[in-house]
Amino acid sequence: MPLTPDPLNIEQIKDITQNFPIGARIDYYPEYQEHMLMQSIILGYEINGLYIYSQNQLKFAATGTGTPKLSIETTTDSQDYLQASNLCLILPGNTGEENKLDYPSKASLGRRGQFRNGNNITLIARHPDQGIATLESSVRESTQPKDGYYRGHMLTLLEIFSPELLFRDQRTHHRIKTRLPAQIRLKQGDKGYPCLLSDYSELHAQIEFGDDSEVFSQLSENNPIIVTLKLENSHRTFVIQATITRKQPRSIVIAMEKILNNGDFKNFELIDALDIKASLLQHPGTR
Repeated sequence: MPLTPDPLNIEQIKDITQNFPIGARIDYYPEYQEHMLMQSIILGYEINGLYIYSQNQLKFAATGTGTPKLSIETTTDSQDYLQASNLCLILPGNTGEENKLDYPSKASLGRRGQFRNGNNITLIARHPDQGIATLESSVRESTQPKDGYYRGHMLTLLEIFSPELLFRDQRTHHRIKTRLPAQIRLKQGDKGYPCLLSDYSELHAQIEFGDDSEVFSQLSENNPIIVTLKLENSHRTFVIQATITRKQPRSIVIAMEKILNNGDFKNFELIDALDIKASLLQHPGTR
């Protein structure tokens, strides 16, 4: 018999939708397997049977007695709720992220992949001020709408059974500030361009560029790049395949995916992240 989620109060819904807003890029992994980290985007919510595809449809307020209230605006009217019987986050169902996994990981997912009904999905949102928010969910169903904004696209509905958001402070526990000269290449064998590693966490890093950078204008979000980190004091060199997740004025944020090992690129694992962090901590430009 399928599990029935507990009702959610309005404050819980507000917290979740603020930390996992529509349009946000998120990380996730299935069945508590952190090494199977993948990426997706939040397309909408399903609350009390209503499908929401714009954050503007949600209005949080209070009743005359001060009780939190949620108003959901539809194309025809507005419906008010003091609690919700369910909340689902809607993700794309078939973006091919599982194809980036190594063969054993991909095989362990089975024919139906990470979004098999009932699979646990841990959702991760990263916030500069609050840190890393994690939220547990379960695959309720995958569906292909016959009409609406996402007609013909496979969508996955992730039911929230435990509305508790967990935060990890990536600033003090995971991230380190450094000033390490580095190089990036648009692809293997290309010319290397100078840059500066300025911020490092276990899965992401920030790369800065000078005003006269030859390559910065060629970089775009979702582009793959190759980053070389050379730590002279510890005689270590790391060559990393990464994807640009955010482009900012004169800097980019990257997600590290593979690392060169004995001549071949392999999946970037926690041990690699800790190896780089330990080496960076010996670098004189790290604080």
